[in-house]
Amino acid sequence: MNTNVNYYLSAFDKNGKRLASNILNNARDDKEIKANSESLKKIDGVEVIEVVTAEDYIAYLNGKIRDTTTGKPVDPPEPVISAEEKRASEANTIAQKYSSQIAELKDAMITAQLAGDADLAKSLTEEYKETMDAYTQELEALK
Repeated sequence: MNTNVNYYLSAFDKNGKRLASNILNNARDDKEIKANSESLKKIDGVEVIEVVTAEDYIAYLNGKIRDTTTGKPVDPPEPVISAEEKRASEANTIAQKYSSQIAELKDAMITAQLAGDADLAKSLTEEYKETMDAYTQELEALK
């Protein structure tokens, strides 16, 4: 990404996430920096306001965060996934695995019942119960 701007005044939260930026015409103009800083200070959560290069600005646009030690763009830390979030994700995966099969069995059971095919309806009901038991067992294993 190319830009015709050389410097930006950027506001960051306590975790280094860029919240907003203003274009600077001249990075050495204290008056311009002060004027732009006042508008950025009004944003909730601003901890740091500083002049950044266009290169760093683009890095922030691409997901980097400001390192609190060096003030330079770095990759954000890997998210910490709690045990509860992991179980919820696994339960969702299990539900997706069974959802189409269960829906197909229900549709087939209704069709068999409407057609008056008691043997097929009974067979499909048994298959449905087995599928639901397997689904329940997999969910129980997550606890």
